[in-house]
Amino acid sequence: MQDFFKINSTDLRAGIYVCATPIGNLGDITLRAIEILKLADFIICEDNFMSMKLLKALDIKKKLITYNDHSDENTRQKIFELILQNQKAALISDAGTPLISDPGYKLINEAIKKKIEVFTIPGPCSAIAALSISGIESDRFVFLGFLSPKSGKRKQDLEKFGNLESSLIIFATARNLIKDLQEIKEILGNRNIAVGRELTKIYEELKYGTIDEIITYYQNNVLKGEIVLIISGKGESKNEDDAIKIMIRNMMDTHKLKEIANIIGQKFNLTKKQAYEKALEVKNQS
Repeated sequence: MQDFFKINSTDLRAGIYVCATPIGNLGDITLRAIEILKLADFIICEDNFMSMKLLKALDIKKKLITYNDHSDENTRQKIFELILQNQKAALISDAGTPLISDPGYKLINEAIKKKIEVFTIPGPCSAIAALSISGIESDRFVFLGFLSPKSGKRKQDLEKFGNLESSLIIFATARNLIKDLQEIKEILGNRNIAVGRELTKIYEELKYGTIDEIITYYQNNVLKGEIVLIISGKGESKNEDDAIKIMIRNMMDTHKLKEIANIIGQKFNLTKKQAYEKALEVKNQS
């Protein structure tokens, strides 16, 4: 069994090995990732301190090169020069799969353009981990990472991607969670949502409910740690959509359009804009 995952250093080609690391529980690192970290000539890491904790636990000592959002072209060229000297680099982030809302895009993009080989060493990813236990549709999803700090861009993204029939995956901080959820509800309506917190760690928690229910829960409970939001897509419930359309048709002869929008908005937890557009859509089809 041991020979099955053992890697011979002579079999490794020069290049960058994009290596996933645990998102919490160190036991989640793969056997192949351990081998790559042991055999790499150097490790490209997001933060030396965070990476040293993992490497110390694995009893691995390697040369580290820090690469993060503040790194420039000189750092990238230094890395490329070493690889072109037939060296092998392992790229890791503080936790999870590198480049998923982490630094590294420019490095990998440039490496490919320079014909430097890039290899994947797959493993943990908090976005996929949360989706897999969310109870929300997982066959189609859009990953948004952290919402923009700019309110205009945040609203634009939520309106754009919230109109898709796909679940949304969003990263959030404990500090901003309530505010983010209130804004998401205002734009997308009171959708079903799952909140994954401190995944794979001692205090792992998954809460499922409507956005209103989740807001109420966290207003009354201590909120700490790293958070992943899984939000149901616009078309998750076709039966509900059919029920809305039937209700609108039944009120067309007796109510004004704005009145219909107010009624269905309250009943089905839709925003004013969503409710009015739905009522207008049914009216135009009549």
